[in-house]
Amino acid sequence: MRDGINSSSHEEPIEGLSWKEKIESGDELNKLWQQVLECLKSRGVQEVRPVRFYGVHENIDLNLEGDEAVLNYIRENKVTRPFWIFEGAHPEHKIVITKMRLSGEDPRGEARNERIFYEDIASDIEEEIPENIRGRVNIPKYLASESEENGNGFVQYEYAEGEPMSHVWFEAADGPMPIEDFKNLVEFIKAMQKAMNPEKIAAEHPEITMNSEGACPTHKRNREMMHEHESEYREWLGDDVFDRMMALLDEKEEFVRNSGAVFTNIDINMSNIIKSDDGSMTIIDWERLKLLDNQAAAFSYIPATHWMYPERQQEMFSEVLEENSENPDFKELFRLALIYYRFARVPMMYYWLRLKNGNLTTTEEIDHAKKGLEANKRLLIEALNNEGVWSNESVNL
Repeated sequence: MRDGINSSSHEEPIEGLSWKEKIESGDELNKLWQQVLECLKSRGVQEVRPVRFYGVHENIDLNLEGDEAVLNYIRENKVTRPFWIFEGAHPEHKIVITKMRLSGEDPRGEARNERIFYEDIASDIEEEIPENIRGRVNIPKYLASESEENGNGFVQYEYAEGEPMSHVWFEAADGPMPIEDFKNLVEFIKAMQKAMNPEKIAAEHPEITMNSEGACPTHKRNREMMHEHESEYREWLGDDVFDRMMALLDEKEEFVRNSGAVFTNIDINMSNIIKSDDGSMTIIDWERLKLLDNQAAAFSYIPATHWMYPERQQEMFSEVLEENSENPDFKELFRLALIYYRFARVPMMYYWLRLKNGNLTTTEEIDHAKKGLEANKRLLIEALNNEGVWSNESVNL
């Protein structure tokens, strides 16, 4: 059984009253846990196994009749983040997953997004999935969800047998994704985005866009991220590369704004994909849903994680471009998504700053981070220069 779904959290720290203090006060937690308890029992679940608490990755069995044990476990282990995933053992040996969270510790409304997804959106995607990949790329089977007026709630779905394709979200840490799996995934993402009509979802669920201006302005956010660590980027990439990146933002601002919005899952990475023994894949995390102004963003995640496998990475780039060749804007949107976030922001946060702050201590960790920075800088400059797969001479797939 999996010892956690994603061993590396990439959420931002939350200000205000500490989670430990809220747990000790107990009221909200007790009420939410009673709702989860009733839901589990109504489905015949008799025992639960907490798969993941932030900061605690051990598995322990908890009998639902002694429900105080769950709360005591959280308190005793000083769990500091309000995100829990439980595996529940059904008498017929079926397993269900229950994710619960308090809204006060979820400022981006991600748990709410996931409940809305399972309740109202997932079925539309499943109808849109092409026959040739039906059953090869899956969404977990939705079972139940509850929410209160204050936003507290949980979602429950069937467990996906198998293992995560990577134990780290920002790189292909456990080997490259097989190209056939990636091809199926690209088809799935395309079908997903087609099914999730942005106008319809924005009208029915305006709260899920997570942006008062409508579609999340990725171009604006890219500019903010570049300024946030300008000195570090200049030190890593050089003044010329940094200045050219900023100039490209100016040049492409109107292009991105006019390219059209897309509603998508921005967190489809290998740590959120369970690969089963039969070869099928299940995407298990549907919290990070956004209305974006870049239709290519969701396709950029997994290829960028393959910097350790350059041949496979180039295959992936070509596959994404070929699958989306009918969209004349796609190639440029894909290039921009990679340049500013995948080739720049992610290496800055998880390699450069960790090196600078002394968070990486072993020779192996330090060498790996340096290789990651070197590889991503090369990829970034190649994309910035329109070289390789980005060149005009390259087949405009």
